[in-house]
Amino acid sequence: MAAEAQSAIAGARWTEAEAALRRLISGLPAPQAPLLYNLGLVMKQQGRLAEALASFDEALAADPGHAKARFERAAALMDLEDLAAAYTGFAAYLEVAPEDPDALINAARLALRLGRVDSAAAHAEALDRRGRGDPATALLLAEVAAERGDREAAGRGFALVLREGPPELRAAALAAMTQRPKGRIPLSLDRLLDPLLDPGDHSAR
Repeated sequence: MAAEAQSAIAGARWTEAEAALRRLISGLPAPQAPLLYNLGLVMKQQGRLAEALASFDEALAADPGHAKARFERAAALMDLEDLAAAYTGFAAYLEVAPEDPDALINAARLALRLGRVDSAAAHAEALDRRGRGDPATALLLAEVAAERGDREAAGRGFALVLREGPPELRAAALAAMTQRPKGRIPLSLDRLLDPLLDPGDHSAR
């Protein structure tokens, strides 16, 4: 049954994957965080964000230390436009994974949208300290500088992105010159999935 779920996920057959995961979950004596987490991801792929959020909550109830469920819970809240709760979620995740670049980017962007410029700066500077001298980090730092009224630093940053960034970041830089930034860098599903439990393995994670 685990192989059936894995095959359905690999083939992006989300309805089939959901059914297989639900059969796995119902056949176990206690809730298993990895299965509930993967079910949340499958529902998220179907655009069912509120149901995905509930599944991530169940995964965290089964295993409060399940870091990926905590990340995806915050991401679902962001997609649902619950910005303050999403920021709180990413901040909590960063307490246990302080150098995760995706969480830092998301937290910085949320902080900018919430008007928390100092927090956005802290997250962007944490990215910069990791040696990520890339256009995405430069864009964040430029947006923070713009919010602080440092036109010179903002101009240098935007110019770097427009000169060296990929098309989507160049478009974001142009938009950021006239409006507040929004959005996040998506993550690939294969990075996020948890290994599925063998039906005979009842050990919790």
